[in-house]
Amino acid sequence: MGDFSKNFHFEEMRKIYKLPYIYFGIYFGLLIIILGIVFSIAVIQHNPTISTITPSQSILTRGWIFFQNKYGGVEPAAILGERYELWLTPVQVVDRDEIYENLKGILKISFNEFNEYFNKKGISHLLIKNVTQEDFNYYKEVKKTYALSGIKLQKKPIRLYPNKELGSHLLGFAAPDVSTEILRGAYGLERSYEHILRQGNSSGASFTQIFKNITLKQNKEKKNNFENNTPQGSLVTTIDINVQKKLEEVIISMHKNHNSKLSGGIVINPKTGAIRAMAGYPYFDPNNYIDVTDYNVYRNPNIENTFELGSVLKVFTFGIGLEKGSFTAQTTYNDKGFIKIEASTIRNFDGKGRGPETTYQTVIQESLNTGAIEMMKSIGALSYKNFLASFRIGDQTGIDLPNEAYDNINNLNTKRFIEYATASYGHGIALSPISAVRLFAPFANGGFRIVPYVGEYILTDQGEIHELHNKDFLKEQLLRKETVDAVNDTLVKAFDYSAIGQLYGKKHYSISAKTGTAVTYKNGKIDTEKVFDTYVAWFPAKNPHSLIFFYTENPENGLIASRVFGEPFGKLSSFLIDYYQITPDR
Repeated sequence: MGDFSKNFHFEEMRKIYKLPYIYFGIYFGLLIIILGIVFSIAVIQHNPTISTITPSQSILTRGWIFFQNKYGGVEPAAILGERYELWLTPVQVVDRDEIYENLKGILKISFNEFNEYFNKKGISHLLIKNVTQEDFNYYKEVKKTYALSGIKLQKKPIRLYPNKELGSHLLGFAAPDVSTEILRGAYGLERSYEHILRQGNSSGASFTQIFKNITLKQNKEKKNNFENNTPQGSLVTTIDINVQKKLEEVIISMHKNHNSKLSGGIVINPKTGAIRAMAGYPYFDPNNYIDVTDYNVYRNPNIENTFELGSVLKVFTFGIGLEKGSFTAQTTYNDKGFIKIEASTIRNFDGKGRGPETTYQTVIQESLNTGAIEMMKSIGALSYKNFLASFRIGDQTGIDLPNEAYDNINNLNTKRFIEYATASYGHGIALSPISAVRLFAPFANGGFRIVPYVGEYILTDQGEIHELHNKDFLKEQLLRKETVDAVNDTLVKAFDYSAIGQLYGKKHYSISAKTGTAVTYKNGKIDTEKVFDTYVAWFPAKNPHSLIFFYTENPENGLIASRVFGEPFGKLSSFLIDYYQITPDR
C-alpha cells in the first residue's frame, strides 16, 4: 500500500472519476465506509489493535467524528463536504444579455430581475445559494463555450452526517458562522469538542494519510496528556455504531407502540464509564438541522433534562441501608399497604398490604413504597443526604457533552421527613438519565465511582493518538464489595421473579434489574396521562459487561413499567450478548 499512498491524492481521484467538488464528501464518505469494511475484514478482525488515522485537513477545515465497531475499527459519523454558490460581480460582466440567455435555466428569474442586480450596492451579489448537482453540470457545460465573465462559482464547506438521524443528539451539528461562514459546533460533540475539531491554524495533511498513517494503537504510542497544548484533529468516540443502531431501533419501536411524548436510553460500560450508545426520540437529521421547527429536539434529553425516576431509586435506598448496616434483605416489617406521614398517606402501587412478615427482599421484588419508607426510617434523613453527597447527586457528572443539567434535590433542604419518605421511592427529587447511570454503576462494578464519557481519543494530522481519558481511575470506592454482592443477589432474585424476567430472562445469564414509575396526582387521583417509566439492568450481574437504562415519558397504559420495557430490554440484551459474545455466568 506504500506506493499507492505516495502517489494518490484527493484532487487526482476527483479528476480520474470526473466527479464535481459539490457534495464530494458524500462520495468520499461512502469510499471510507467501503474501505473500512474491507480493512476490518482483512486486518482489524485479525488484529483488533489497528486503527485508521484522521482524514485530511487540507480538504476543508474541520476534524471528523468517528464511531467505532467492536473490533476497534472507525466508522464515520461526521465528515466534510462542499457546496457551491453562484455569484455575480457586475463590474466584470462584458455581456449581460449573453449571461442571462445562457444561464436563465438555472437562475429561474426574469431578465428584469437579473438586471436589478446591476443597480444594487456592493461588489458582488449572490444569485444561487445552493447549486444543485444538475445546475452545477449545466454551468460547467455552458462554461466550455462562453466566458461568462462576472459569474463565478464559490466553494463553501458543509458538514455531512452519513448516518442521518443516527446519534443525532450525541453529535449535535456544526453550522457556518454568520460572519465568517467557518463551521462551528452548535450542539453535542460538535460543540463540546470544538477546540479539538476546529482546524483554523492547521497546515493540514494529504488525503492519503487516511491510508498512509495506519497506526498501531499500542500503549507506548498513546499520549495521555497534551503537554500544555491541546491537539487539533479528529475525534474517535466510544460509541459502537451497531449498538447505537440497535438502541435507537428498540427505543423508537417502544416510543411508537406506547405513543409516548419522549423516550430514550443509554448503554454504558459500568466499569469504565465508556458510553457505548445513547439515544433520545424524537430525534432529527443534522444534515437538515435548519428544517427543524421545534428547537427543543436539538436538546439531548439524556444530558439536559431531569426527571423523577420512580422506583428504580429503591435500589439506591436499599443499597445504602445495607452499606450502613441498618438492615438486610431478610429484615421484616408489617406492611399494611399504606403508611401515614405527617398529613399525608402514602400507599403501595396497588394499595394492598403484604402482612407483618414482609421482607425487604419482597419490597424490592414487588416494589413496595411502604417498605422503602421503612428503609428510610432505619437509614435516617441525614445519612441518606450524606450518601447522596458521596455519590455526588446534585452535581454534574462531568460527561464530555454540553449543557449538562444539575440534579434537583432541593426538596431535601428541609427537616420534613415526608420529603425523604417520597425520595426513598424516587419521587420529589429529579435526576438526569446520565446522572442515574452514574448512580447505578457502583452497584454494578464493585462499588466504584465512574465518570461517564463519549470521546475516547484524538487522531492528529501526524497520525498521533491522544487519549482523552485515563482508564485506570476506579480508585474511589463508595460501597463495600459485600454490599454490592448483597444488592445484586436481591436484584437477581427480583428479576427472575418479575414479569420481564419470566418472559425475557436469559437462561445462562444472571441479570440485576429494577423498574420504576413516577406519577403525578390530579384531584387526589393518579393522572394516568402524566407518567414517567424507567428501567435499569446490568448483566452478568456480578461481573457486568453492560448497563442499560431506559425511560419513556407519558406512555399510554404506562402505569405498569414491565409492560413497556419487556420487549425492548429483551431485544437489546439478546443483541448485546450475541454481538459481544458475552461469557455466561450461569
